[in-house]
Amino acid sequence: LDPDSFHWRHDGKGFYCRRAFASDSTDDYVSISHLWYFDLKSESLRPVTTFWGRGLGMGRWHVAGDGVLVTLADGSKNRTAYIRHTRKGFSRSFVESPSGLRIRALAAMPGGKRVVYMIADASTVPRVMTAELRSGRLKAERELIEMGAGLEKRILVRSEIVNWTGARGDTVEGILYYPHGYREGRSYPLMVDLHGGPSGADLDFFSERWSNYPHLLGGRGLAVLKVNYHGSGNFGLEWIESIKNRYYEYEIPDILTGVDMLVEKGIAHPDSLGIMGWSNGSILAIAACLETDRFKVLCAGAGDVNWISDYGNCAFGAAFDNAYFGGPPWE
Repeated sequence: LDPDSFHWRHDGKGFYCRRAFASDSTDDYVSISHLWYFDLKSESLRPVTTFWGRGLGMGRWHVAGDGVLVTLADGSKNRTAYIRHTRKGFSRSFVESPSGLRIRALAAMPGGKRVVYMIADASTVPRVMTAELRSGRLKAERELIEMGAGLEKRILVRSEIVNWTGARGDTVEGILYYPHGYREGRSYPLMVDLHGGPSGADLDFFSERWSNYPHLLGGRGLAVLKVNYHGSGNFGLEWIESIKNRYYEYEIPDILTGVDMLVEKGIAHPDSLGIMGWSNGSILAIAACLETDRFKVLCAGAGDVNWISDYGNCAFGAAFDNAYFGGPPWE
């Protein structure tokens, strides 16, 4: 067993923990996670979230009352669920904000009757909310902390989840940000913005930071496409493991077919294409520019071009290369 992130039940009768799950039990560098519960009296370990095939989402979980508030992986979306702990086992109910926006849980009171969370989507500045948690439902939602007022005065562009056919004929999902003042029928410059990992994921939740800034670019007249290429997290074990020993092979077609889709729809201008990314996103952006001369702009940060150097110098170089390439460079 290789558990981590322990959280005790409030009555002290046991604790929850996260466990990695991979098809190769000897190497879980590329894996998804499930939540488990260890009962002190019976000294037994029971699965809590294995009913959800994609595993835990990108977020924390919180002990609340007689259960636990968890984030479940659901592609470009996270789903929040309340899992009640009973003598017979666990029962699940999905938790949704009355606003209809995505939820990102932050904290829960020891008794579990009140929770604190953020609500947002990719085009909405997050708001910190609180509500009563009753039978897995949020009641009497109200804003707890007013923040982001300065951002709300900035240009925030419209976004939506999009999908297209990528490598292997699989459906690829991403987030499209429309340029400010978008008019249907007119083509715009496009910036492809790639996440790192590769097991990271771009979610339908506000993200404007030093390494990616879709609203800043959108406000200046660019369309922005974020791509959850093969190997991304939040899409289940098969998707995240699909690029093992096939690194570059699926991700690059996923990216290029996404560009093709937007060009065909008339949203992206074929002569005004750029690509950017950080870490693994930078690696793929560089590789895409070696694959095609379509991109006029490359913005690459902390991206590899020398895998032998990476293996010997990067803190996780050996683990990364062994997992995705099948061994060290000399093999």
